[in-house]
Amino acid sequence: MINKRIIPVLLLRGHGLVKTREFAAPIYLGDAINTVSIFNQKMVDELIILDIDATADGRSPNFEMIERLASQCFMPLAYGGGISTLDEAARLFRLGVEKIVLNSSALEHGDLVQEVSAVYGKQSVVVAIDVVKDGESRKLRRPHDGAILRISPTAHALWAQEAGAGEVLVQDVTRDGTRQGYDIELFKSISSILDVPLIALGGAADAEDLTRVIDEGGASAAAAGSLFVFAGRKRAVLISMPEFHSNEDNWRTDQSDANDTTSVHYTPRPNKRICALTVLDDSDPNFETDHEGVALLARKGQAMLKNNRLTGDFGRQKIAQIAKRAKAEGKSKDYDCVIGLSGGVDSTYVAMMVKELGLRPLALHLDNGWNSNTAVLNIKRIVDILDIDLHTYVINWADMRDLQRAFFRASLPDVELLTDHAIVAATFQVAAVHGIKTVITGVNVTTESIMPEAWSYSKRDAAHIRAVHRKFGEHKLTNFPMIEPWELTYYQRVMGIRYESLLSYIEFDKKRAICELKEKLGYEPYPRKHGESRFTQFFQEYYLPQKFGFDKRKGHFSSLIVAGQMNRDEALRELETPLYTNLLRQEQDIEYVCRKLGFSAQEWNDIMSAHPASHDDFPGYYTRLKQFRALRRSMPF
Repeated sequence: MINKRIIPVLLLRGHGLVKTREFAAPIYLGDAINTVSIFNQKMVDELIILDIDATADGRSPNFEMIERLASQCFMPLAYGGGISTLDEAARLFRLGVEKIVLNSSALEHGDLVQEVSAVYGKQSVVVAIDVVKDGESRKLRRPHDGAILRISPTAHALWAQEAGAGEVLVQDVTRDGTRQGYDIELFKSISSILDVPLIALGGAADAEDLTRVIDEGGASAAAAGSLFVFAGRKRAVLISMPEFHSNEDNWRTDQSDANDTTSVHYTPRPNKRICALTVLDDSDPNFETDHEGVALLARKGQAMLKNNRLTGDFGRQKIAQIAKRAKAEGKSKDYDCVIGLSGGVDSTYVAMMVKELGLRPLALHLDNGWNSNTAVLNIKRIVDILDIDLHTYVINWADMRDLQRAFFRASLPDVELLTDHAIVAATFQVAAVHGIKTVITGVNVTTESIMPEAWSYSKRDAAHIRAVHRKFGEHKLTNFPMIEPWELTYYQRVMGIRYESLLSYIEFDKKRAICELKEKLGYEPYPRKHGESRFTQFFQEYYLPQKFGFDKRKGHFSSLIVAGQMNRDEALRELETPLYTNLLRQEQDIEYVCRKLGFSAQEWNDIMSAHPASHDDFPGYYTRLKQFRALRRSMPF
């Protein structure tokens, strides 16, 4: 009996992924390596990657890119695009590709199928066939120029089998990206004449389609693209996977990652002074205490809570006012508010709250190329169960990669400000496009009142980002979302877009919130704060503590202490736990980040050993503002 498989199909263009509709109008999906990593954790049966430009451009496969992908791909990998010689096929197999997919080459260089099959075995060759529907007939389409050929699809499939192909991949061009369901009759007509496995691709809309094309269409494998990369009515980019069962077998369902992403093992640097109230200490370069031994930053956090947090009846009244105004302003529009959705606890709880308030939110997810599988799984569950429209803002990976490389090479601490800045810019842009005036954020003073200034930098300083990139960047940025001070003023003062924090108006307890989300939404918690991003975990739990001696848990725990949700002794015990308890996982994470960002082992060692820099070393709006304030304080009048 032939094993039944499900196979995601990814379309490679340059160094990024796209998805087409009827083989046209490609939509950018983001970074290929991160997508492969997520599919690893979802434990898919196989993966097919097709370079859609290689043959049309007359070039060979991008072997460097394929090597990076293969090194992160722990399931069988098939690759197609630009393969025209046996030597190229051999090189792909050496890089870790298990099967090659031949389409144009099979049509124009038929001997190649026989050559590869003879040397590497039939199981290593897949012949792809592009089929279009013309009236009631189905015709063969040449992939690189779209020409319709006289030979029938069934005849070409039989030829491929006789030439030595171990599998035949039939791509229904007419239904590509439409999610109208498979053309069962097409696949039945071809599978019935073949002795080798048939892979069906084109039109899958849901889990039932995957089952049906195998049970009724005779396919040995159900392949799909849109089904695995889009979510919701707005076709938001989200690397997902449906739960499904065949009539005969319990097929594998989506699984979250093992959550073994515990942080970095490092030797804590000795601190001479520590706050008498919280766990802040002189790892903060600006650490100061009052006469009671309490850190001034802790006092500032207490004041922030007192001035900005409302609870009880006052909090409920404030929330009701926000909801009433949002509904009134959104009355003639599709949405009442924008909410950010990262898959973390705070943003998920906000999503649940706004739905309970009867609001119609548009959820915005920013994909910076570092999503974890748990994050996308949580987001999928949230938008499905709460019936929320999702919009994904996918950052151009080439931009994100070059900016993160620049900040690392600059030896700066707050590399994460790039993502935070992009979130701010994208949120205002999306709100403006839809005419939405209310942005409801997961930021809250209860759990985020304290963080040393030296450990981070302003999230709204485009000039600072440009200054670092000018000195250390390597490529011109294309469309990285940035926001200027005058744009911020325009959005807020002219368009009337405002941020609201619902979590600051309730008794928001993180532990209780997680329990509630697990019960109502099947939420999958992270082992650490910000576990929704593989980069954020690496950044906070390896880069900052190892290079700068900054352990951001001290800020997080101190916020909970002043909010009455954690006691100091408990926080001190937590801080004794090494961030990475698994040294092998630590090395794997370092290797993964370096591979994605293109750093060699020596380059990364140089970055980690370089003298730490300060954001004050680079110009920016916020830097100039700090300098102006310091100058005013120094004046004698």
